[in-house]
Amino acid sequence: MHKLSLPRINLQLPDFPDKETVLFWQKQSAKLAEKAVRTGMASTALKNRQFKIIQTITQGDTSATSLIAKPIDIRATVSLWANDNHVYELLPISKDLLDRFVELRPKFSISVLTYLTNIFFEKYNQCGDLDALIDCLSEQLSQQKKKLTNTGLSKLSMYSTEVISKKGPQFLVNKAVESKLELSTVLEAHGVPRNKGSNYVNTCNLLYYVTRLNKLTIGEDSDLFSELCKKEVKMAPFDNQYRIGHKVIDLLVNKCIQSNLSIPENWQKVILSIAGDPRAPKSSDNFRHWWMPLNPKVIDAVRSCLSKVDLDLFLKTLQDYAKRENNKKILRMYPKRRHFLKGLFDHDLVVDSRLFVGNNIESYLKRNFKEDELPSYVKLSDSRDLCAIYINLGTAHILEGSHDFTMRIYDQLPPRSTITNYGITQLNGSDLRTKLQKEYQRHFPRMTDIPKQVKHTHGKLWQRDVISILKSMGIGVKPEWLLDGNDLKEYRKDYIY
Repeated sequence: MHKLSLPRINLQLPDFPDKETVLFWQKQSAKLAEKAVRTGMASTALKNRQFKIIQTITQGDTSATSLIAKPIDIRATVSLWANDNHVYELLPISKDLLDRFVELRPKFSISVLTYLTNIFFEKYNQCGDLDALIDCLSEQLSQQKKKLTNTGLSKLSMYSTEVISKKGPQFLVNKAVESKLELSTVLEAHGVPRNKGSNYVNTCNLLYYVTRLNKLTIGEDSDLFSELCKKEVKMAPFDNQYRIGHKVIDLLVNKCIQSNLSIPENWQKVILSIAGDPRAPKSSDNFRHWWMPLNPKVIDAVRSCLSKVDLDLFLKTLQDYAKRENNKKILRMYPKRRHFLKGLFDHDLVVDSRLFVGNNIESYLKRNFKEDELPSYVKLSDSRDLCAIYINLGTAHILEGSHDFTMRIYDQLPPRSTITNYGITQLNGSDLRTKLQKEYQRHFPRMTDIPKQVKHTHGKLWQRDVISILKSMGIGVKPEWLLDGNDLKEYRKDYIY
């Protein structure tokens, strides 16, 4: 880089400034002093007027003429509205006050306009007389477009009719959705300040989420899902009853209910990430916070779908274990067990279910699934590879397990059974095999033939025994729901139904 060479400048300054220079700076100093005094006086005057307004309000007089006597009272009032919530509660925005402002100053100053627009965005649906504020701001911003050029209100003044409106949030959301732009980009382009806690911006966000979710077809993925699962988003208030997370669950589940379809897997994951498993104890904080506010039909639909998730996980771990261990017996029996159990679920016979997993099965689940996407399960602390599922059919209760686990069928469960206590997350394998049976016999000593036990014996139609037991317990099963082609033919040889 070349150095820039400048000619040498010789300056000769007098030892003392001349009389003219001294007078110049004396005048400038006097002007600055006078300006400082005026600023101080204005500041003092504003504070005095604010004090007077507060005093008048506390005496019970909120009439516009009593409060707003001079133009300075306009700025005093709007600055109080912006900075003192107590004053705002005692003196909400009203048409009378705004009309008085216009009467004293037909065109508001930029500072007053800035205060009022900020109040509109911050308070929005809590603005007092929102219609009056909208009319006033729309007129002022339209009248002063030229004056507001190159100010912080220039963008807003260009779109004041659309933005300063009760329909403003929906207008901006539609713009974002139709143009496929980020909502924040659209807000900035239209001069909307994105202050944290702004009611207007919060309303835009809520409408944005709901508008986009409403456009989804059932099972469709969305980049919104990861955003909606964030704690600060799902916990944000939606209305007096719901948080955003509640609204998301309600909207997704009702879409499925109205279409008579099961909740798809990807939507189930979103629901679990937001609210957890609804089969938690009703006394738990999580259930009370997330599920209690929702319609029981929504909760039942989610519970039903999660029961199918339990079954899918049980069948997958059963099959994977058999393949890994090359257990030909389980592999040979797997298709029949799968067909039978899925038949119970597919024909809406299942009221509830619960999954039980050994240590190795739990490790498998954690390796292959995100923790917040898994349904609740019980860990079998003394078992390595055992996986079992409890299936509630209403008047019959099935315990089915992996390996050589014998299927057990109960007509009812003992009171306060650990099997259905969602407050318990850890048991032993013996709790399923022997302890439950002992509890049952203690509570129902006359029922000596319960539980009914069925072994999965190759070459024998074990499903026939299960169907017979379920029918005796009042479950209206049909063989074609639970048996594949060959087994159904064999069943029909012996039974006419």
